[in-house]
Amino acid sequence: MKSKHGVLDIPRESNQHQRRIRMIIYSVVGIAAIAGITIFLSRLKPAAPVVDKAAVWVDTVKKGRMVIGVRAMGTVLRQKKGVKEPSNSMTVQLKVPAAQAKDVRTGEAARIDTHNGIVPGHVVNVLPIVLGGAVSVDVMLDGPAPQGSAPGQQVDGTIEVAKLDNTTYVGRPVFGQANTTVSLFKLDNDGKGASLVQVQLGRASVNTIEVVSGLQPDDKVILSDMAAWGGFTRIRLE
Repeated sequence: MKSKHGVLDIPRESNQHQRRIRMIIYSVVGIAAIAGITIFLSRLKPAAPVVDKAAVWVDTVKKGRMVIGVRAMGTVLRQKKGVKEPSNSMTVQLKVPAAQAKDVRTGEAARIDTHNGIVPGHVVNVLPIVLGGAVSVDVMLDGPAPQGSAPGQQVDGTIEVAKLDNTTYVGRPVFGQANTTVSLFKLDNDGKGASLVQVQLGRASVNTIEVVSGLQPDDKVILSDMAAWGGFTRIRLE
């Protein structure tokens, strides 16, 4: 193209160089912006899920005496001939798992659920033989047998094998085993949320377990199965 003076306009090399520099700058800025947004999004934490408070089992950590109990199933025994027992007394035989039977001693207190009532009792005999992975333990009831109880009837029993004084303990979590470390959701002070904490557990009973570390008395924790929220460290409770 000619100029008004009849001379062709030739783009100046300096202008082309500046345009290339601008394009490079725009590209670098664009790449940096995309990288920044990507990093920002990757660091965003997922929103805490909402959990129905009425659908979870919450318990309060306590400090005091914790009773260690061994639970077993058994049957009502027939009264042995020649053995003097009160006419209204009853003896049951519990099949205690061998791993737990080592803590059972004669004279230890017990509670027997006949399904018609719960009656206190005490251990009168521990057979030193393991059959089918269990040890037979005889328990005599300290009170009258509930009406309808008869030899051969199925019962449940809990034997108190130890008492831990001045101990921090809580209800036994769904997956709480003795001498393990578990993750539990501890409630906030206002009860509207909960955070995941590591809790070291100690000795376990039937329904309670010792807290070695990770929780303090009066803390509230969720004992239910929370596997559905395993990818979260916080939840909201409503």
